[in-house]
Amino acid sequence: MSRPARVRLALLAALLLVGAGAAAYYLWPRGAGPEPVDDPPAPDPRLTFDTPFRNVRPDVGYVGDAACAPCHQDIDHTYHRHPMGRSAFVLPAPPGVERYDEKTHPTFTALDHIDYRIDRQDGRVFHTETVRDSKGTPAAVTRVEAAVAIGSGTRGRSYLCNRDGAVYQSGISWFSEKQVWDVSPGFTGGRHAQRPVIPGCLFCHVDRVDPVPRTVNRFREPLLVGQANIGCERCHGPGALHVAERTGGQPITGVADTSIVNPKRLSAGLREDICRQCHLQGEVRILPRDREVFDYRPGLPLDLFVRVFVRHPALTDYHKSVGQVEQMRVSKCFTGSVGKLGCTSCHDPHATPAADAKDAFYRARCLACHQDRGCTLPTPERQAKGDACAVCHMPKAASANIAHTAVTDHRVPRVPPPPKAAAGALPPGELPVVRFPGAAESDADPGERDRDLGVALAALARQQPGDAAPAVLSAAVPQLTAATDRHPGDVAAWEALAEARAARGEWADALAAAERVLARHPGREEALQVAAEAAVQLRQLDRAAEYARRAADVNPGRPDHRVRLAEVLVEQEQFAAAAEVLRGVLAAWPNHGSAHGWLAVCLYQQGQARAALAEIDTAVRIDPSRADAVRSWFRARTR
Repeated sequence: MSRPARVRLALLAALLLVGAGAAAYYLWPRGAGPEPVDDPPAPDPRLTFDTPFRNVRPDVGYVGDAACAPCHQDIDHTYHRHPMGRSAFVLPAPPGVERYDEKTHPTFTALDHIDYRIDRQDGRVFHTETVRDSKGTPAAVTRVEAAVAIGSGTRGRSYLCNRDGAVYQSGISWFSEKQVWDVSPGFTGGRHAQRPVIPGCLFCHVDRVDPVPRTVNRFREPLLVGQANIGCERCHGPGALHVAERTGGQPITGVADTSIVNPKRLSAGLREDICRQCHLQGEVRILPRDREVFDYRPGLPLDLFVRVFVRHPALTDYHKSVGQVEQMRVSKCFTGSVGKLGCTSCHDPHATPAADAKDAFYRARCLACHQDRGCTLPTPERQAKGDACAVCHMPKAASANIAHTAVTDHRVPRVPPPPKAAAGALPPGELPVVRFPGAAESDADPGERDRDLGVALAALARQQPGDAAPAVLSAAVPQLTAATDRHPGDVAAWEALAEARAARGEWADALAAAERVLARHPGREEALQVAAEAAVQLRQLDRAAEYARRAADVNPGRPDHRVRLAEVLVEQEQFAAAAEVLRGVLAAWPNHGSAHGWLAVCLYQQGQARAALAEIDTAVRIDPSRADAVRSWFRARTR
């Protein structure tokens, strides 16, 4: 070949490459591409934060309360009578909280004639939900063993069950203030034992668990590592180093023992963070890049391990349970103390006062700051209220998010407010959540702050879909896009972006973002879930089936993955195969409404109209609030 010909051929090849690159740029979905390059991991605050306490390091192990008791007998004794020291129990729990007599309705009916029952048999506890058909015959009976009780019983208790290796909350709870059994907060018809319990839920209720990486609600066995209840190390940090040095006779050098955190020796902000790790619930809690739920160590800034987003002040409902920190922060007691007032100014974390001593105990705490300004009420009126400051200045009101429960107003109002203050309207252009300021706020990297906001907004839209979701998602997507450009290996940001894109109906981009996650972590459950849904919407049914099967393999205890697989098989007109999958789901999850609905479609398409109608009737009875929508959906699927 002549030299001019070779030049022309090279130019032609270059033009083709440029054209192909341009076409790929414009046609390939945003976010798709090769596996992201490795990012340097985010700094681990357990190694980098300047603190004298040596047990904050990630290599220091936990020892449990039993190792603390020999040297701290008095505190150990009083602490395990404190609500935190009774936060969880492996059933059967010690007596004295729940009641099983007929007056407390161990069998009750709720949610439009769905029956619930609590049974104790040979030291085991079972919760049963019975959904009856239109003739009153049991159509879906779901019985689960309640394995763990969550809650001290001060307000009530909820219960955990293990289903095929995954942990769920039972639909039945005990409410102490009214001494009744009732449906668990937030449950709707047929959701009994179908609410996944994620690591973030257990963080504030049990001592420790070991989550199976990249799954939603699976944990390594045994579920509760060492002990059930929140223990000493939740506030003092892991104790292995301290126990080794003190039992080994190693002398303490310097002013204080640095082998374990003593909250008294922390700054006010770091000391409050120990309480905030559980008592600052917020609206959304998300993890920073490269952090895990149980990474936090007392003595370190909480906001380096979890970002808490609270409602915009215009939307704040101060009657929400677990809102004490937000309430206290707006109180005049807190603002007037210039940061000195904290949780332990009023609460003893090691002991709770006896019932007949509570009024005097808390009055003494009030008088520590207000000793020069006595109560202005006439003595008889004050004494009629037990001479208790809290009766007027920390009144109780019904919880905004938990039935049968009252919450104490930590705003400490001078004049008791109305029973319930209505939330206002969000100002134009504002987002519904703001980040709660933390001890490390001033050191936060602007890019990471934007990333965290994007993840929080995506989570908010998922948790609270509604009219505000489009605006929230519109704000989330640019933040997450920029975050994944900065750190292509940030799988949590990619996953949040995939969920936000899916919520906006941008299915190609959602699939591309989910696949970026799966390129790095093929078994990440939530990314597989989004990928399967997006592939269904894009009519890429073989890919959808693959992702649904992989999700079911990652977490066999999540029936939704198999229901998604059945949906794909129905779309492929493999009705017999889909029916087989759905019958397997319903054998373990008889009250799964969607499984009954899809099985009805399969049966109808196979010529079994009467059986199909029976399945739809069961689906409607499981959740009567959606009766019209379910029947309309069935008619559309069987035309």
